Amino acid sequence: MIRRLLQDHLDLRADRAPSLEVADAAGVELANVETGHQRSLTTGFGAVDVTGRASPKCGEANLHPAGGRLTLPREGYSHRLRKRVAVDVARDSH
Repeated sequence: MIRRLLQDHLDLRADRAPSLEVADAAGVELANVETGHQRSLTTGFGAVDVTGRASPKCGEANLHPAGGRLTLPREGYSHRLRKRVAVDVARDSH
């Protein structure tokens, strides 16, 4: 139930996202912005898909503006889930 609520929230954010120019870390604007890109994210509630725009860059990974606004990790696991695993591993390692 909570996973579905999170997925609906992410879908709504994708639908309402403004059409902005995408720039890389050096500030160079990228002309080719594609819609409908999806990234999977595993959370404590289950897997969700983050849909949004992406700008492919030759020889590099796509730039995802929504991922930056949501502070999504590059890996497929949420920050909270990664923290929970790290705490559990540290606690149970002895």
